[in-house]
Amino acid sequence: RKALDADDAAHELLSSLPEVDRGALQLLADGFRGGEGMQKFELLLERLADQIRHMSTSAVTEGGAPSDRWAQTWTRLMELPREVEGLNLDRADAFWTVVADLRAAARG
Repeated sequence: RKALDADDAAHELLSSLPEVDRGALQLLADGFRGGEGMQKFELLLERLADQIRHMSTSAVTEGGAPSDRWAQTWTRLMELPREVEGLNLDRADAFWTVVADLRAAARG
């Protein structure tokens, strides 16, 4: 169930870009606190990365060019959970950085 929730959240976030629903995103960020917070954070970033990879692959197979911005964002999503845990960074702050990166990538 948690994976489905994370998939839905990732899809909603990506499909709304570059606009965002700050209230909905704040609820997501609040969920990164507490004992299960890191797991939720990692799962959401994993699902975002998977969906970005799928979008990029689909674009290329349909004759488009790969996007450097989306590739950089994908790399950041893959690395960030380790950095956050290793450096004991605030997961909510890291999430808002991800949102900013996603919005910039969506603007092209």
